Amino acid sequence: KKRTQEETTMNNEFYPTPKTLLDKIFAGVNWQEIETVLEPSAGKGDMASYIREQYRKASYQDADIDCIEQDSNLAHILKGEGFPVIHDDFLKFHTGKQYDLIAMNLPFSNGDEHLLKALDLQKHGGYIICILNADNN
Repeated sequence: KKRTQEETTMNNEFYPTPKTLLDKIFAGVNWQEIETVLEPSAGKGDMASYIREQYRKASYQDADIDCIEQDSNLAHILKGEGFPVIHDDFLKFHTGKQYDLIAMNLPFSNGDEHLLKALDLQKHGGYIICILNADNN
């Protein structure tokens, strides 16, 4: 996938998630079951924005959506969109909170570690939706 100059200069592992893919990966989610959401490595919040849109379409109360983002430029964009950025490094993030939905489009490096970390934060019976590079070196 070709990236814009802005995306390339911001972060060499930043790959926005297209809406067509978001429609597919969230197709099986029962939004009535979701109260707490985490988007680690949130980028500019494509997944978080999509989730918020699903809540608004269904006229549910807004979900509790937390974001984690290391790139300060992207974290600034997230905050401007009204998403709380609760940490800057998902692998070093610790909380007692568990999440009904963890949605991740992970960096290509150490994505496997990110997925294992998400399993620790998943609420029993919750969802993990993860775009993970198959060749994870």
